[in-house]
Amino acid sequence: MPRGEVDIATGMPERTAQRIVSALIDKGVLTSGGPRAPLHLVFSAALAPRWMPGLYPPLSSLPSSAI
Repeated sequence: MPRGEVDIATGMPERTAQRIVSALIDKGVLTSGGPRAPLHLVFSAALAPRWMPGLYPPLSSLPSSAI
């Protein structure tokens, strides 16, 4: 997504949208090739249980031999 469209996509003022983008980059949810480069969503395994609940069983439910 072009950075200039984040405020439109979020419906937030430009400065608020910039803060949201910055926080999401810090948390590893978004990535970018540089300060003016487009944003890309990161599908991290660490985020899978939150974004796609039930897709993978929690580690605590697996037998120890499977881990």
